[in-house]
Amino acid sequence: MAANVGCCGGEEEPLTMGYMGAGRGSYIQETTYKFVGHTKGDFQINVQKKGMSKAVLAAIICGAILALLALAALIWFLIWSATTTTTMTFQCHTNDDALWSTVRREYCCANHGIACKVSDPFDCDAGLVNSVIGWSDSKRNWCCTNKQKGCSLNKAVHDYDCDAGLSNWEHGWSDSKKSWCCAHKDKGCTPKCLTENCDATCYH
Repeated sequence: MAANVGCCGGEEEPLTMGYMGAGRGSYIQETTYKFVGHTKGDFQINVQKKGMSKAVLAAIICGAILALLALAALIWFLIWSATTTTTMTFQCHTNDDALWSTVRREYCCANHGIACKVSDPFDCDAGLVNSVIGWSDSKRNWCCTNKQKGCSLNKAVHDYDCDAGLSNWEHGWSDSKKSWCCAHKDKGCTPKCLTENCDATCYH
């Protein structure tokens, strides 16, 4: 008997007759099998489905391979995108660096040596409350001159920072600071009086 075409393109086995027992089949055996009605004959058609055809199996395998290749390409693209950084350039030869962003400062410093932040030699906020006895003379002098911090007037240890404002001591220092610095640091001393009648402004 001719083969039947199954669902999804799969072929079925050729139809064969099988003996079912007296009165249990739909066919009787003559020269050929003849349909006589359900449960009227002695034979019944045995339908045996074949497995998936080679063409269908090959198509499924090819589709799976293509899907895996597409997934691998997508993963590679995502990794490449994550590791690729955008190169940014800035104009560094301008005079408005006070308004620059942090990114621009870092770029100009790294590539042109411009707008690089210079670190202070001292942290003038660290230990400020105990600056009189906790700071070194160099830190006290630098912070007082550059940050106006640590310029202590505590006479118990150091009355005055005699380096702070030294360039303008004659007009910027008080009389007491002039006297103390002249006596203890030999700085800010008023020249000796040219006559014996020295007034109170002569300290040496």
